[in-house]
Amino acid sequence: MTMGTGRRLGLLDIAAANLDQVPGGRRRGPVHAAEADAAVEAFRATHESVTAVAAFDDDVALRTLTALHDLGLTVPDDIAVIGFDDTEYGALITPALTTVHIDAEAQGRLAARTALGLDTGGITRSPGRVLVRDSACPGGP
Repeated sequence: MTMGTGRRLGLLDIAAANLDQVPGGRRRGPVHAAEADAAVEAFRATHESVTAVAAFDDDVALRTLTALHDLGLTVPDDIAVIGFDDTEYGALITPALTTVHIDAEAQGRLAARTALGLDTGGITRSPGRVLVRDSACPGGP
């Protein structure tokens, strides 16, 4: 049984509300810098108490970092940012992006073999881990 994306997002909103957190909403990630600046500014105006952003992936996190900088905010002092997927660019910017590293290759092999009904016994997976960098840790890790 599969669950549609809309229903999963609805469940996330319910979970966020139950935890007194801001629901994720359904936003398309900004493509251009001006769009990112406007999206982050609008979000901050309506959610002033938010102190951290966990982005969908490192690309969105990097756009968020740029927008926060353009708006005169300091990361992580004003707001912390974390990405997901550990792209190489995250370590090259200032502040360096905190991210979640996963073994995407092994996860992909596992998913493909499972979908095809093949044996998954020989696949070794590493657990995901948070790479703490400056964007989520005032004063550095």
